[in-house]
Amino acid sequence: MNKKIVLILLISLINDFCYSQKSYSELFTGKMLRLNYTITNYKDSVEAKFVDFSVANKWGGENYVVNNCKKYGIFYMEMIDSCSNNVLYTYSYNSLFSEWLDIDLSKNKSKTYKECVKMPFPKKTCLINVYKLNSKHEYKLILSEYFNPKYDKFKCKTSTTYPYKHIKSSKSKNSINIAILAEGYQKNEKKKFLQSAKEYSERIFETEPYKKYQKLFNVYAVFDESKDNGCDIPNKNIYKNTIMDFSYNTFNMERYVMSENYWAISNVAQSVPYNHIIVLVNSDIYGGGGIYNYYSVFSANNYHSKEVMVHELGHSFAGLDDEYEDNATYNTDIDNKYEILSPNLTNLVEFSSKWEKYIDKSTPIPTPKNSKHKIGVFEGGRYCYKGIYRPCLHCLMHDLETNYYCEICEKIVEETILNQTQNNE
Repeated sequence: MNKKIVLILLISLINDFCYSQKSYSELFTGKMLRLNYTITNYKDSVEAKFVDFSVANKWGGENYVVNNCKKYGIFYMEMIDSCSNNVLYTYSYNSLFSEWLDIDLSKNKSKTYKECVKMPFPKKTCLINVYKLNSKHEYKLILSEYFNPKYDKFKCKTSTTYPYKHIKSSKSKNSINIAILAEGYQKNEKKKFLQSAKEYSERIFETEPYKKYQKLFNVYAVFDESKDNGCDIPNKNIYKNTIMDFSYNTFNMERYVMSENYWAISNVAQSVPYNHIIVLVNSDIYGGGGIYNYYSVFSANNYHSKEVMVHELGHSFAGLDDEYEDNATYNTDIDNKYEILSPNLTNLVEFSSKWEKYIDKSTPIPTPKNSKHKIGVFEGGRYCYKGIYRPCLHCLMHDLETNYYCEICEKIVEETILNQTQNNE
């Protein structure tokens, strides 16, 4: 090999190693940067458009370099140093837009969503790329934008800071920060919200593995008062004036509570350092929702609310999928060319990448529902009766009567906690 080529490769390897050894504080300021964009679906394509940047005083995510995150979402973001081309930060996520794409109606109707992605604020110019998974299971670039902190910081928007209470503290260097937000609470209901936030925070840490690692969590309750009480219920012709525009009947599903105003949700959340969002809706009507690395939401005044919250948190925190069957709203066609992304489900295309190592060798695959084995490959999941398999018959991701995660879902949540804290207890 030519000596000059060898020298170039050696210099490149040394540069990559040195860069990987740089500390978080050498690369980032401690603030949060947010890239706001819109995304629209057309018949055979998706178009994303950059809108602007915004900034918050404190970054609540990982305080170390995350250059190879787990890809459980159909979207993937990477921040690249524009001089060295080293990857500084990566982030995988889903969104309400990705849920929209799973609805049959989206095949013949275009719709635009306001989306954003957050990241640590860089000290030097970087390139921010956003990718979307395509039908060939390849992440394809849909948005690319440079950010120069020397100049662009003056263009960054800031948002209103809402009052908050730090209801659970962590002394860990690498903590996980949860922001609990108020939706549909009026000015005189602040005490009610704070009490509910405290009770639901306590319920999280009664559940394993959150309980085991509760010293790694900070929880903040952010009070953003609304003019009206509750939220929209379109099928009853009820519309409320609230801060974050949450609504029942999302995608014509009666109990599915979501908001298309993700910018407003993020504006409220960034009153505190956060990397996970839980929204309490001031309603006693059963409902909720959760999307991976996006947010989870539930009605706060219902008998089943605590179990719903932990279920939805499984979605938003660890990328766990629904394990129950029978929901005709979503497109349930199964693409058996590729393994599905959800860590707690499989179509057996690449089962070795899932929970295969935790199964007893004598366990039949697929596993009959009358099997003596607790962990197996049981048919039924993600609204399908056939072709999708889950690890256990009973789990909080399958039914609310089981008020705990199954052994495999618990391991997935634990892995997420350890990844986000660098195994630091």
